[in-house]
Amino acid sequence: MAKEETAAEPTSPAVDPVAKPEPRQRTGEPAVRSDVRRVSGPPAPRWTAWLPSIAMVAVTAVAGWVIVVKLPGWLEPEPQALPSITQSAEPTPPAGPDASDAPQDIQRIDYRSFTNPTGLTFTGGAAHAGAAVRLAEGSGQHGAMWSAMTLNPARSFSTAFRFTSTGRSGTLSFVLRTQEVASAEPLDQLVPRMSVDFMVDGPTGSADAVTVISARNSRPTMLGSANPGVDLDGGPVTVWIDYLAERQSLRVYASTGTGKPTAPVLTATVKLGTTLGKGPAYAGFIASTADAAGAHEMLAWHLSPPAARS
Repeated sequence: MAKEETAAEPTSPAVDPVAKPEPRQRTGEPAVRSDVRRVSGPPAPRWTAWLPSIAMVAVTAVAGWVIVVKLPGWLEPEPQALPSITQSAEPTPPAGPDASDAPQDIQRIDYRSFTNPTGLTFTGGAAHAGAAVRLAEGSGQHGAMWSAMTLNPARSFSTAFRFTSTGRSGTLSFVLRTQEVASAEPLDQLVPRMSVDFMVDGPTGSADAVTVISARNSRPTMLGSANPGVDLDGGPVTVWIDYLAERQSLRVYASTGTGKPTAPVLTATVKLGTTLGKGPAYAGFIASTADAAGAHEMLAWHLSPPAARS
């Protein structure tokens, strides 16, 4: 019996279940390309590649300017002002000798006013008067004010003080002496001493004078004399005195304002170590009056090692 042959069924092509069917193309439409490309704008200019470097240079320059120019000023301490009876009109700091010559053992005297006179000794007719010290007042009077602080006469120093004098009031002197204060000696009896004397002539001021006196014994020596360049009678007068030990030079400046003049009114050669010896030296003021209208008052006083080159 012949076997019945079965006709083989045609095989269907394998179908990928993931593959997406190709979109049908309508008749008459152009063929669609499957290779889609990204569209971008024109290329950036080449100079933009330098922007990071330029920014870095600018930041570095600004940082360097701050370090070199600004930082020293921020770190520098505020300068110390001279004493004054008012906060708005202080004398400028004394421009003294070279700071390298400044002694390490000198003691600072600093009275912006004399409201608190601690550390001062008064002799004669001198007395504390509110924010001032009245050294002498009335006819034929004299008085003195001394600091308990001492200085080495072989070293440099700078001092500044403010005072008022009225009438034909005689003399006001800044004095350095080696003996401790014991009594109210007049100026001519202080030996040894060095003094800067301000002689007040009166309202005209025509004979006002500043002199530097050195006295190792009872025979004083005048080392220099000049007109102070300002009227010593009436309003406040500010005086700066700078002593440079290495050059044995003493310079005196005077002004009725608060700023230190650029030029001294008097320069004298002073051998302070020779006159006063090894010290220590005591600093202070002596004043005397010539008539009933005469008076001397101290308003402020500062003494310290020199702070700057003159």
